[in-house]
Order: sequence, then C-alpha cells, then structure tokens
Amino acid sequence: MRLLSFRCRDSRQSLGRIDFGQLANAIESPVGPKDPVTGIPQTPHKLVLNLFADVVHPCVSGGAVVDATNEGLVSDCGMLLAARDTLAGTASLNWSADTPITEWNGVALGEASGRVTEILLVGMGLNGRIPPELGGLSNLTGFRSGTVDGEIPPELGRPRPT
Repeated sequence: MRLLSFRCRDSRQSLGRIDFGQLANAIESPVGPKDPVTGIPQTPHKLVLNLFADVVHPCVSGGAVVDATNEGLVSDCGMLLAARDTLAGTASLNWSADTPITEWNGVALGEASGRVTEILLVGMGLNGRIPPELGGLSNLTGFRSGTVDGEIPPELGRPRPT
C-alpha cells in the first residue's frame, strides 16, 4: 500500500495519510464511492475535497477566502484571526473563518492585489491593544484603530520590500 503523507509547512507535525492507490482509483473513475450520509455517489472532485478537508486552511474551508489560490489573502486571513481577540479586547469583531473576509468589519482589500490593504476600526468600541501579528500583513498601507490601547508594535513599522 502506498501512502501519501502530508505535513504542515511550518512544522514537522503530520497532517495525515491517504492511501495513494485508493485516491488514484477514485480520481480515474467517473463516480466515486457513495456519500455515507446521503448515499449519493461522489464525484472525484468532491471525494478529493473531502479527503483534504482536514488539511485545508480554516479560512478556505470555512469560506472566509473563496479563492484558495490567493495564498497571500489566506495568510492575511489567518493573521487577522490570530490578532482578532487581542485587538478587540472586551468588544467583538465579526472576523471569522465562516464569514467572507470581504464582509469583515473594518477590513479593506486592494483591487489589484486581492490582499488586505487597510484596517479601519474607528468608532467600533474596541478596547484591546495592537497585536504584533498585524506586522505580517505585507500589503497593509493603512491602519486606524480609534480607542485601541498600547504602543505600536515594532513589527508594524518595519520597512517592506518593494
């Protein structure tokens, strides 16, 4: 049996194994096995998506980022989710892997890049602090926070390559 192993890019943690023979047979056949819940035969694409559901970034699997090929936006989404609670404090933001990033309060995407370019949080009652994760948003050109407390992390002031 040939197994295909998946590992997380940033660590040595295994993300799982798939029997390569079964995967190849499913892709080659016009209809895959029946869905265990509905009993309807799965198309190869749906079968592959189901097999990889646990290794897809939460921003993609939850629907926040529709275009999984926009790796930069997927990364931006992950950084914003990591920063959300620190930034909000006791207030709340609607930033969630289950909500399209285009609907997130205060987040603007650049037309050309499709990446996060601005975060405008004035008047939202946030009382947290500015998290250093925001420094990883390489296309960020504007940030306004209103009542968010604390110092500006040095990560936000780093020059970005052009």
